[in-house]
Amino acid sequence: MSRPQKTGLDYFPLDVHMDENVELLEVDCGLEGFAILIKLYQRIYDNGYYIHANERRIKLLSRIINVDINRINDVINSALEYGIFDKNLYKKYKILTSSGIQKRYFPATERRLSVAFKKEYFLLNINDYNNLINVDINSENVDSNPAPTGLIHTEVHKAKQSKVNQSKVKNSRQQSAFSSEGNTRASPNFAAADFLSSDVLKSRCKDSTGLILKPPEIAIILNSLKAQNLGEAFLEFLFARIRKNSDVNKPAGFLKHLLLNLGDFEDYVGDFRKIKNKPHVPKRPEIPKCFCKGEIRDGGDVCQCSNCGAMWELVDNSWRTVPKAEIPDISGIFKKKSAFQPESKAI
Repeated sequence: MSRPQKTGLDYFPLDVHMDENVELLEVDCGLEGFAILIKLYQRIYDNGYYIHANERRIKLLSRIINVDINRINDVINSALEYGIFDKNLYKKYKILTSSGIQKRYFPATERRLSVAFKKEYFLLNINDYNNLINVDINSENVDSNPAPTGLIHTEVHKAKQSKVNQSKVKNSRQQSAFSSEGNTRASPNFAAADFLSSDVLKSRCKDSTGLILKPPEIAIILNSLKAQNLGEAFLEFLFARIRKNSDVNKPAGFLKHLLLNLGDFEDYVGDFRKIKNKPHVPKRPEIPKCFCKGEIRDGGDVCQCSNCGAMWELVDNSWRTVPKAEIPDISGIFKKKSAFQPESKAI
């Protein structure tokens, strides 16, 4: 089973030769200041590409690393002064980030199917990335209750793939037309994604695992499913997998990680497509029983009673009685010998 992936990074690069801004911070704050800066980097990359630097968060960091809160504030002020963190975003939103941090984070997550970002915090060129989903900062829950649903909106930035998307739409329409004409080459998953709404996603997750999704999370998940042409059938597949997996102690939490990081769980998607695309082979019906209770000899598409000689043949996956006048001599196709033909013993 795949391990749930974090929103942030598991590691980040640290240059051998730091730029002069970091050296200036070390001049002002000493080696302790450099260590505090690394601790801040760790929390930023663990969260994604920024952290909130309000009083509550700084107090918590002070307790965790056992450093005086004033010392941490001195390091933050020096980092802002030397451009290590973006001063404008700190003044406006009280967050710590920089273009350098974002240049490391977003390329590191480019293989993920979708990455949530806040346009107000973004310092790079949106068109350089194809998997970004903008989440309004009004939906953010930092120290209080979530914002009202009406303030939340999302949009997918895929400027580079506009022509590709148009081509996909055209191909999808053609596949739909083929399907209506009975062409078996049409994708069996195409129509499923169109029928999965936010209400269905929210209610099915809650009913199945108790997971309560927030509007920004719903938007990310719907876009991820739509991008891979997955719908409600895939959800049911996931629910069944989680129910069968005894290693999942917290189904709701695992489901949330899985849906928000769908690109990191390719084995689930692959297994679903194998089952979905597997041609349906009807189950062969049971061999009929003869009224005389004789032994039935199985010949595959035909079977015959060894006692009375009655015969059946398999037509359209059901057994049809063969009229006596039409019964041929097919004793050679049966492995078992007739009950009324005893074996001859050697003398």
